Amino acid sequence: MQIISFLDANDVVFTATLDGAQYKIRMLWNENGGFWTISLRTTDNVSLLEGVKAVPDFPLLAPYHSPKLPPGEIMVTAFDASTQTVFRDDFANSKVALVYVTEDEINAI
Repeated sequence: MQIISFLDANDVVFTATLDGAQYKIRMLWNENGGFWTISLRTTDNVSLLEGVKAVPDFPLLAPYHSPKLPPGEIMVTAFDASTQTVFRDDFANSKVALVYVTEDEINAI
């Protein structure tokens, strides 16, 4: 499992290597709705996934898997089992973490 760190900002784009390939990830805080979304692009800015709500302990790529997406799974891991909502400061305060579970790790389960 790989922890994906990013700057504490309401809208941040960063590059991450997932299963050997590089992707641009955008984390966007929706102030009106009170939730985070995640978007995924190639390094050439080709959209692969846009605006998926970041909910805790759910495989965020599962409904969208395709050969263009990373073969593993992106999840928001909550460190407290009672966490059901990811609030604005939860990543910065380490209440949750954005993680990538590799294809090999998934296959080993």
